[in-house]
Amino acid sequence: MDHFMNTDLPGIVWASFLAVALGLFLLKGRKRAEGDRPSMVVQLLGGLMGALRFLIAIALIVLGIGSFFFGRKLQDFMVLDGRKVVLQASVMWMRADSVGGKTMLSVSRHDDPLSSGNQMFVTLPSKDWAVRIHIIRWPNWAETFGFQPIYRIMELHSWNEIETGEPDWAHPFAFSKQAMWDNILKYGAYFTGFSIEEMDSRKISSSEESHYQIAMSPKGIEVVEDVVRKTRFITLPEDSS
Repeated sequence: MDHFMNTDLPGIVWASFLAVALGLFLLKGRKRAEGDRPSMVVQLLGGLMGALRFLIAIALIVLGIGSFFFGRKLQDFMVLDGRKVVLQASVMWMRADSVGGKTMLSVSRHDDPLSSGNQMFVTLPSKDWAVRIHIIRWPNWAETFGFQPIYRIMELHSWNEIETGEPDWAHPFAFSKQAMWDNILKYGAYFTGFSIEEMDSRKISSSEESHYQIAMSPKGIEVVEDVVRKTRFITLPEDSS
């Protein structure tokens, strides 16, 4: 699981601790010196400032505690803080037919604990395909508490026929923490600065015996192709002598 523990948890911990500490300091307030007899206006202003200080303190404490526990739940999501290989695909076979052929990929994902170490096989309707990734970006105030953009691979896209238009075929992926992801999208929309971004890789045209790496970085999606030379073994007949 350490591969997925990418959220800046120390930053979240320190920011949450400081928010709670500041909130407790504001709750403590300032003791009035003995013998002071403020006027009615000063007492009224003092009461208003005390109520405001109390509300700010409670907000800081709630925000600090909430960001700490929420930050821990974000540990299962990949963070957009550096280059990471999120998907590997190898061409198993390609078949030509009247509408352009089909391609089978062996796919290994690295963007979710549910898929860690698992290999899946996907049959595409053509040799051309692409990857769609969703990125969740936080408001500026959330970044102050250590939150970084998180992302996941959503779909493999392909074309039913060889065309240059938009893909018309998709293979969605299964995820862990789907309920949490949906809640982030649902409630995050209420905060100014929160956004969900769709990003597509370039169109990949499969070639036989090829291996592909899909890497994610703050610069975007990178596709690296590596032609794999397979060794063919020939079984010799046994010597009957």
